This record gives sequence, C-alpha cells and structure tokens, in this order.
Amino acid sequence: MSRSGVMLPALLRTAPLERPENQRLETDLLFPVNFSQSSTRFVFDRKGILDSNSQIQFRLMCKRTDGIPFNAGEFCYLPTATGAAAIVQNAYLEIGGRRVATLQDVGHYTTWKRHHWSNEFKEGIALPKQGGNDVFLGSQSRAYPPAAPFGTIGRFSSQYAQDAFSADSVTEPKYRLNETAETTAEWSLSLSQLIPMMKGILLPLFAIKQEVSLTIEWAPDLEGTRYMKSKGLHPGVGDIPVTSTIDRGTCLIMADYLFYPEQLQALGDDIMTKGGYDLVYEELQVAYNAENSAGNRGLGSNVLTETFLPLGGKRVKAVIQQSQFNGSVGNPNAYLNNVGIYNSKALINGETMNLTIDSNPFYSIPLSNPALQFKEANAVEGIPLQLNAMLYDFTPSLDGASANYIQGLSDRLYNGYNQDALLIVPAVAPAFDKGLAGDVAAHHWTGVKISNAAGNGVRMSNTPMIWSRRSIIPAATPGGFVIGDELVKWILRYFVVTERVLNISNGIVNMIE
Repeated sequence: MSRSGVMLPALLRTAPLERPENQRLETDLLFPVNFSQSSTRFVFDRKGILDSNSQIQFRLMCKRTDGIPFNAGEFCYLPTATGAAAIVQNAYLEIGGRRVATLQDVGHYTTWKRHHWSNEFKEGIALPKQGGNDVFLGSQSRAYPPAAPFGTIGRFSSQYAQDAFSADSVTEPKYRLNETAETTAEWSLSLSQLIPMMKGILLPLFAIKQEVSLTIEWAPDLEGTRYMKSKGLHPGVGDIPVTSTIDRGTCLIMADYLFYPEQLQALGDDIMTKGGYDLVYEELQVAYNAENSAGNRGLGSNVLTETFLPLGGKRVKAVIQQSQFNGSVGNPNAYLNNVGIYNSKALINGETMNLTIDSNPFYSIPLSNPALQFKEANAVEGIPLQLNAMLYDFTPSLDGASANYIQGLSDRLYNGYNQDALLIVPAVAPAFDKGLAGDVAAHHWTGVKISNAAGNGVRMSNTPMIWSRRSIIPAATPGGFVIGDELVKWILRYFVVTERVLNISNGIVNMIE
C-alpha cells in the first residue's frame, strides 16, 4: 500500500501482470567491484526494473592442502539439504550507502525454506542450479537380498528396488567440488533467496538516484560449513585437510532488467512528483542462544532455556527456531554426515516450546507433542515441510518403552556414510543414548505464526518476547554424551520475521519503519 491506500503498481510486484504489457528484457553480466575470499560487492546499473529472479553465480573449488590430487573415493560436495547457499553467510542490500535489507545466516535460513520445496522442484531445478541432494535415497537395506528393516523413502527417487550394486551411492561427479574452476560446476542463487525483500518486490532502479549495491559475505572455509568431505577424506579416525576457494573469474550476477515502454514514464512520474510508493516487505532479525547437555545443570536434569527477543516497536509475523547440533571442534565426526551445520536436531526425550508476548504465553500450555510442533511450523510458511517423520522427530524411532532404537531410514551408504546414522558416535554409546548424538531427526525446525488472517504482523511492546524451551536430558552413561573431549552442544537460532516499510519518492529511498 502507498499514498493513502494506493496499491503498489503491478509492475513492481512479482505476481503475474493483470493484463498483457509490452515488455523488453535486458540481461547484463554484472561483475563485482570488490572481491575477496571473505566478501564480494556488486553495484547495479540504475536502469529499468530489477527482476528479483536475477541470479548470482559462483564456483567453489576444493583441494587437498598437501597438494596431492583427490584419489578414488576422495571428493567434496555441498551440504545436501542446503546446496550452494552454504557458501554464503550473510547478504546486505544497500541503497545510498544505507543498509535497507539484511539476511544473516543465509545457509541456515535457506535450509528451512528448501524443506518446503516440492520433490519435483528439487530434482528438476534446485539440484542442477544449486547442488545438494536432500539426502536419504533408496528404500531398502544395504544387504542383498534386502533384509529388514527396509527403511523409508526420503526423496523423489526411482530406487524403489535394489540390486547387488546399489548398496553405496555418491554425489554425481558433475555436482562435486573439484580442484580447478574448469572442472567444477557453476552454482546460482536468485536475489530473492539472498534478500527476502525481493521475493515480493521488483526494484525500480530507473527511478532511484542513489547507488544500489549488494554485498555478499562468504561462509568460512570450513568442513561442514562451506563444503562436506566424503568418507574417503576421513580414513579411519584420521582426517585429510582440505581447503576451498571461490573463483573470482566466474563470480557474477546475471541481472535481468525489465523495461515497459508504455508504463515506465507514468510510473517514474508517480515516484518523482506524486509522493512515490511505500514498499512493504519482510525482514529477518536473527537472535542466538546456546544450550549444553551438561555443565553445572547436570545430566538427567530438566533444562529450561529462555531466549529474550527484544523487538520493541516492530511488527512481528513469525518466529522460527533452529536447534543446531554443534558437535565438537576438530573431530572429523563432529558434523552430521552429508548435512553439515545446517541441521536442527530434536532431543531424544522431546522438548516443550512456548512463546511469551507481552508477558502472556502464546499457547495456554507449552507444546510438547511433536505432531503439534510440526503443524505449527507448517503454519509459518503455509506450506508443509517436505520431510519424512524419521528426519523430523525421534518419536517414530523408539519403541513404546522408549528404550530400543528402531532403524527407520535405509542403512545404505551415501558418500560413504550410513544414512540411518547421520553422525558417527562412540562405540561405547548405548543404543538408547546414540539417538541424542546422531542417527535421525536431523531437521526438527519449530515455529510460531503470529500474523493475523490478513497477513499483518503484530506490533511488539518494549517487553521482549521470550521463547522458552524445556528439555529433559537423559542421565549420563559412559561415552553416551561425550564426543572427543567435549560435551554435545546446541546452538539455538531464531529467525524473527518482521514487517519493514521503505518509501521511494523523488528518487530517494527512505526507511519508514
């Protein structure tokens, strides 16, 4: 809405145009004005209307630090449920030197969004453009002939039957991260993935007098963050060091500029002389907390973790919680195999969740039922999470006495790792405790939708929102909770979806709220 209720014109919205329009499309290859292995900056030409589906393209090369080429069974690949977004840590859109839209933790948020994509979209579009594989192929056991348990189908796949040669599967060579730019695939992300503001708004660059730029901060050069390593690079308990490099020569934006010869003059007149328009969009605020499985609270305790989310004066539409399993630093088995740090682990004994707004709990009693938690998470996007039960929660993985682990995913190998054991835990860990450190339930995202039926956010007071998470950690058993020399840890990350408003008039963009 804008100027006393005037709707934003169709030319600046991503929805289909209301009627056929004469249109011209220009695609420019936009190279960075600044480039390094830590950050890259692009400046857009002030012409036409910038299409939010413009793509940023880049390549990531990986090689052994000892200079030896990858041997058979040695290769790197992108985290399966995240793909190329794992290479980007933060993104900033600036207009006139002022940051107007920010997305922190691009890889984590994209993992949440990617779980809502259909299997057909992942297979036909996401995989060729952005890599990843969304894990967990096949529906049979590793043994031949197939033996119980048979596992469950976790993705769109033709592997409904098994033969003697299908016990092991790997990332296809064309999707691997190789030593040179010439042999490594190019990945692309749309601008609307990096800047959520642009998923619903097309920027009228022709009517903005200020400089419009996009800054990308690359993720750290770490396993489990930028890239994953095949089991061949983890021989036994050792580790073959790998380093990664972003190729400068192929890093660019394929910028699509839209021109409407009959409409741009009238639209420019509205912006320059008639008060312009208000651009209403979503912005994400990110908050963090941490939770240890032990420490001074003790194993076997009932742990309450409260996270304060101070958002006084802002309109809040939703809150999304990620429980990232952090593992132990320097341990080759510290990451969820094939997934990396882009996970959201459930607790084997479950958890409760609630959100307090203005000192009033959102739910009359905290939600502890994982099915209800899943339902509430689905309401945030309005599209169900595309996950099978084994990947979301431990409930279907334990018998009635919660004492015996039941294998639910196929135990076939992917990139050398068991799919039903996302994390290798110490051999001394008992079956009951191994679920806390690994196995399944790798994507237990939770969320609360706050916006009303019209999609409008709720204005927050100066009292912070409080997200409370109560968990019951099983009592300590030898080796059950220790990996290497460190205790199992979780990073609690909160994406708070807020409403922001920009006004564009007289060629100047101003932040209203």
